[in-house]
Amino acid sequence: MAPTPLTITLLSPICKKQEAEAKVPNALLDDVSLIGPRGRIIERLQVWKEAGKRGEVGSMLLGVQDPEVLELFANEML
Repeated sequence: MAPTPLTITLLSPICKKQEAEAKVPNALLDDVSLIGPRGRIIERLQVWKEAGKRGEVGSMLLGVQDPEVLELFANEML
C-alpha cells in the first residue's frame, strides 16, 4: 500500500527524515519534479511544456542555484 501524504507529513517533523523520504515513491518524484541528467530533464520538460499549452500548468517554481541548470531552463522555456 502506498503511503499517504499524512504519513509522510507526520514522520518528517519528528526527526525521521530518512524514513519519511523512503516512503515517497520514486514515481511520484518523477511525476512532480525534473531530476536527472541534462538529456532526461530536457525530455521530461517536454511533458510539462505540453501541459502548459493545455492550461494545466500555469507556473513553474525552480529551486536551482546552478547557473548551468538555470540556463538550460531558460533555453528550453523561452
